[in-house]
Amino acid sequence: MSKQGMERPVFFFKDEEHNDLLKDIVFHDIGFDRTAPHGTYPNPGLPPIGIYTPETGRVIPEYQFVYIVHGQGTVITPSRKTYHVKAGSVIVVFADVWHSYYPDPETGWSQYWIGFNGQSIRRHLPWDIVTPEHPTFEVGINNELIGLFERALKMSENKQWEALTFLVGFLLSLMKDLSEEFHQKQSKPDRSTRIREAMDYMRHMTGATIDLQQIAAELGMSYSTFRSAFKQIAGISPHQYFLQARLGHAADLLRDSKLSIKEIAFRMGYDSPSHFCTSFQRLYSITPQQFRQDHGVEADK
Repeated sequence: MSKQGMERPVFFFKDEEHNDLLKDIVFHDIGFDRTAPHGTYPNPGLPPIGIYTPETGRVIPEYQFVYIVHGQGTVITPSRKTYHVKAGSVIVVFADVWHSYYPDPETGWSQYWIGFNGQSIRRHLPWDIVTPEHPTFEVGINNELIGLFERALKMSENKQWEALTFLVGFLLSLMKDLSEEFHQKQSKPDRSTRIREAMDYMRHMTGATIDLQQIAAELGMSYSTFRSAFKQIAGISPHQYFLQARLGHAADLLRDSKLSIKEIAFRMGYDSPSHFCTSFQRLYSITPQQFRQDHGVEADK
């Protein structure tokens, strides 16, 4: 079920975004093949594109999108790095670049592919998610994509090229969506990173009054989510963490400075020395004055 050496098609693709790509694209090959568990691969019944075995790999003069819809297997890059692929994976084959891929003997696989070329294809591939050294991406079992492959297979037999054009455009759109998701993830730190940033901020703000709900909002989280994530990482609530950071800073001042307890209390944002002393004793089980005496510090009370 493979067509090769296709003549240059007439295009009807309406997506303006891809028009400069699709106006010069040339299709080479489209097909579907199933390799049974422990079956021979490549299928000897398919026309070869270059001399190819999984061990020797190959170089071909076209790009291909290979969509795995059943089973699993391995892709090998030019540097001999290997990737595991499974049902729902798309393999991008780069023109004039060595590569190899093959199914797992235990599962076999079923694959659709389409081969094409054109002067502007390189400008449209999202190089942040697919390169010869990272030639796969995941789309899952996408019924719309399977339908386009089936439609393109049938129409190619009658040299009707519209479906092939839509198929390539659809795959490019999928890659564009994945590229945008990639950049969003890169620009937005993961939750644990954001929580640790909040912890660092609290340690530097021990002398001020802070709004924990505002911190959560600035991190893009509801307060309940922020509190839960914070407690999971720190082991205590944000309020308790800030209180301990503040009193820890106060303990440093009691030990390393000659500031009075009253001055330290106000520097740490307490509204009265008695409130500070009560909080300090609750955490350390001794009063600020006893703490100073234990560390040999002489200062005004």
